[in-house]
Amino acid sequence: MLSAEVFQRQIAPLRCLEFSQTSLLLEAPLEFPLESFRKSFQGLVEMAAEQTVGAAPRLSFQQAKPVFQASHDFRANSGDIPPVLMNPRFTFDTFVVGGNSQFAHSAAKAVADAPGRTRFNPLMIYGGSGLGKTHLLQAIGHQIQSRFPEIRVRYVPTDDFKNQYIYHVQKNLVNDFSSFYRNQVDVLLMDDIQFLVGRDALQQEFFHLFNAFHQSNRQIVLTSDCPPAELQGLEERLVSRFQWGLSVDIQPPDRDTREAILRNKAQEESLDLSEEIISYIAENVDTNIRHLEGIIRRLILEASIQGGDVTLRIAQDVVDAQVPRGSMRRFSPHEIAQVVAEYYRVDPSSMFAESRGTKEVSHARQVAMYLVKQLTQLPYKSIGGHFGDRDHSTVIHACDKVGKEMKDLASLRGDIEHLLKVLR
Repeated sequence: MLSAEVFQRQIAPLRCLEFSQTSLLLEAPLEFPLESFRKSFQGLVEMAAEQTVGAAPRLSFQQAKPVFQASHDFRANSGDIPPVLMNPRFTFDTFVVGGNSQFAHSAAKAVADAPGRTRFNPLMIYGGSGLGKTHLLQAIGHQIQSRFPEIRVRYVPTDDFKNQYIYHVQKNLVNDFSSFYRNQVDVLLMDDIQFLVGRDALQQEFFHLFNAFHQSNRQIVLTSDCPPAELQGLEERLVSRFQWGLSVDIQPPDRDTREAILRNKAQEESLDLSEEIISYIAENVDTNIRHLEGIIRRLILEASIQGGDVTLRIAQDVVDAQVPRGSMRRFSPHEIAQVVAEYYRVDPSSMFAESRGTKEVSHARQVAMYLVKQLTQLPYKSIGGHFGDRDHSTVIHACDKVGKEMKDLASLRGDIEHLLKVLR
């Protein structure tokens, strides 16, 4: 349930312009934090719409026409730049930690425990869409607010930061905007920093803001869809500053982590799912956490419509309807092994030989076994049969070894990510 304050800030300002079984059009005020809404609350609105009309209408937004009246000014010198409220569910307690996110989670916790007093300043968390970057970012904010109520925390998506800046430029109040962020914020949590790209004036403003924070040991945490060095179109001086602290990545969750996420989300929503259903969804939905959440919301709707428990057949129908065809592709062990062999430049036939082979061949084989287990429904014994008739304990050892090493070796995580992209 949302608190009254969160509802008034994040839901009430939206006005419904069109609502049917196929379309839901909402009008958002000019100053409304739309990007934050999309990240934290859009799913709740979509689920409510589905429950109302029994279908999944396409949600779209229309920006209200600007009306610059004095009563609507959110000038910094009046202390009235409205805060972008954080999702109350995005805490460390609700974040499911897996091998894909363990390092990022540890760094985020360290910053939340001692903001501005670690070497992780700035802390940048990067990775693909829907992997939990915003969740970790807001979890930092929630914990700091809880433990250090005297510290002023400001969470803002870069797109909303941009809109605030443009508004103040139009009103000739840029100095007030700068003064607010420099003098009334102690911890800055900036989401999707890649949206600074191509905006020279905004980059310059943020450059000076960054310097002011860093020189006064105030904490900055950023998220991005890629590491700092790959932010093409961003000033070099900003990129170099982003690299002063620590950059950590979040990878797509492995199968075990996906299952844990599904259990956690189902428990949050009081949805009873059998282990068989959880295993099926985790096997067939391997894109990102946001997609898993979408499946859970759809199952809640189906359960309410049909008035009974969620069955495997219902779960299969939901997955078939929700998952893009590309991500439903089935992989053969031979195909996976061929791709891995080519990547590591070893003889493909050596992957299936009974002999152990060289150190390079052994490593490539273990990676291939790990990927086969992640991407297929084959049991360990069957996988071993494809790789030189090895027993199931050998496959278990290989999968465990690769899974553990991925937590410590960024290079191996990069290898796995690249191989998954090639296979898709």
